[in-house]
Amino acid sequence: LPALEQIHQQLVTDDLPRTRGSWLTKVDADLNQGLRTLLQQIDVDRREITRGLDPIKAVLAGVPFRYGSHLAIEPVDHPNSNLQEFRKVVLAFTRDNPLGEDLFNDETKVEASFKRLRKSLERLTDPSRAGESWRRSVFDAREHVTFRAIETPSSGKPIVHEGVSGMSGGEGQELIAFILGAALRYRLGEGGQTPPTYGCVVLDEGFVKADSDYTGRALRALQELGFQLIIGAPREKATAFEDFVDLVAYISTDPDNPDGVRIYSMTIQEALQLDQDAA
Repeated sequence: LPALEQIHQQLVTDDLPRTRGSWLTKVDADLNQGLRTLLQQIDVDRREITRGLDPIKAVLAGVPFRYGSHLAIEPVDHPNSNLQEFRKVVLAFTRDNPLGEDLFNDETKVEASFKRLRKSLERLTDPSRAGESWRRSVFDAREHVTFRAIETPSSGKPIVHEGVSGMSGGEGQELIAFILGAALRYRLGEGGQTPPTYGCVVLDEGFVKADSDYTGRALRALQELGFQLIIGAPREKATAFEDFVDLVAYISTDPDNPDGVRIYSMTIQEALQLDQDAA
């Protein structure tokens, strides 16, 4: 009996009825509304990705792709069973406990609903890699979409590109340049409407497999996307960069002298003339 009296006294001291009432109020005001807001934010983040692509698509629409066509980057919803299950669980809870409804009328029902919710969402606090992977798949909007490149020719049906298989070296490098340029523009521009404040791109032996036409279109796209280009390339590729480069750092080496490396600064016209004289 003394033990029971002690438990009773502790319940009176803790004011259990008031604490339970406070918890029911939080279910309505905090948990219910918070879950609804979370679902809305997931949708907002998904739309922000699409919005961030708009200025990139506008730039690419004015830059010729090969054979007079144009390229666009389109987001595609990525099937995500974890996100679908999360939506299902949250919507079931909010449906069973509508906002503003007097939850004190059926406390047992509310408690049972909360326990189901806690059980279904236990991975929210799972510290394992599996838990981390689950949270990323549900809350990271980048996990909810994939992207594809759509080429729209001047005549004929649009062509969907999901890789460079079957393309020539030049065709593949041009497509990669357009896509990487779009990805960098989105990333460095932080998904905004304006070009990146700093957008210096270094291309080490870029476009060595592409002819002047492929190279020119790819470089034009990178410039239109707002990048400043630094290109490292063999001397014989200089003509492909003539319309896109102002200054050249010409590097000369002596195979017989490890210290015999010289760097000469010159204009692109001087570099081309040097190349002609060497020929």
